[in-house]
Order: sequence, then structure tokens, then C-alpha cells
Amino acid sequence: MIRDKLKLLHSFCMVEGLNLLDYLVRYRGSVFSGTSLDKFELFRGLLSNSLSEVELSYVNQMLNIKHRDKRSALEYGSELVLGWLIEDVVRDVFGLELCGSDSEREFLPVGKISNLTDFRLGDRPIELMVDWGSYWIDLGRIHFRHDKLRKLIEANAIVLGFAIRCGKFFVMDLDKSVQYRKEYNPRQGKYCDLVEGYDSFLDMSEAKLSLKGGG
Repeated sequence: MIRDKLKLLHSFCMVEGLNLLDYLVRYRGSVFSGTSLDKFELFRGLLSNSLSEVELSYVNQMLNIKHRDKRSALEYGSELVLGWLIEDVVRDVFGLELCGSDSEREFLPVGKISNLTDFRLGDRPIELMVDWGSYWIDLGRIHFRHDKLRKLIEANAIVLGFAIRCGKFFVMDLDKSVQYRKEYNPRQGKYCDLVEGYDSFLDMSEAKLSLKGGG
């Protein structure tokens, strides 16, 4: 699964004239707080399933948290690193400021994991959502985990959706009226907020213009 997602992100970077490896190499020489573990080596090990015993012990210790759902610490860690790489790429492509609680790329304990948005653009919070398949495009259904949508509306945020397999985006300005309803998500075992009938998908240049205009 991670390998397939990495291929999709790599393909997107190639189209945009970017090198995904460059984003990973940026972390070389940076170590996790309180350790001598190099972030580049550990990130690479997570993505390739080739951690050393010391790295594996650290990951299991730091990622033994409820946020990982039913995933193992290794699965959760690899998804986390992949998410950080996507954020780094999107930040550069769209000229955004990284501001999430994990912007320092540390494995955080539960008490320090916040619901802050991933980015800012001027005075507007920007939340990134990613669809690895074609669910959004095919069905026009966009799910927000738990009470995430309510918090984003309260923050006057803009949601930047990235349907990476399709090469499409959406820019949803939550300062404007958004119609949604509750729907039970059996995978999470909880209710989520659902925006349905959504069809405002954009290519890269359109998304950039829309984002600058506030959606």
C-alpha cells in the first residue's frame, strides 16, 4: 500500500518537475529530540520497511498511541512520514506556510497532537485532505473525520483537497455555506461529516488561482 502511494506521489512530482527524493534528503542531519536518530534514515527505513533494531524500538515506543486506530506502529509511522512528504510538496507547489503541530516532524505524544490545520496562507488556515483513489471524483462524496469539519468551520479555514491519482484538486472555502450531514463510518466505528454531490474539481493552475482568491 505504501509503495503504491509513494509511486503516485513520485509521479506527481515528476510531472511538476520535482524530485521526491530531494524532499526526503532535506531531513538528513536532523535528529529526533532527545536522540541521535537521524530523521532521514528513519523515514527512509519506515517507507522501505528496513528499520534497524534501535529505530524499530523507538518507533514502537513513540507511536504506541490511540490515533493510529487498528494500524501497527510501523503502518502508522509509514503513513505519517508519507503524509509529511505530501505536505512538504504541497507547501512548495502552492506557496503555503507549514504550521501544524507536527511541523517539526517529531513523533508526538497524544497530549501534543492538536487539531490545528496543516498550513496558513496569509491569515487563513488551510487544511489538506488527500484521496489516493478516485472516490471523490467518481462519487462526489467527501468525508471529514469525527468533528473535524465543525472545527474547521469555526476556524474559518479553507480545505485544499488533493485527488492525487486523478491529478485533481478542490478548494472549499468554509467561510461560505457548506451543506453536510452526519454519516456512520463503519471503518472508524464513529459518525463523520459528509459533503455529498460535490463536483467542483480543478486542475493545478485553477486550484492555485482559487486558493489565492479564498476559494
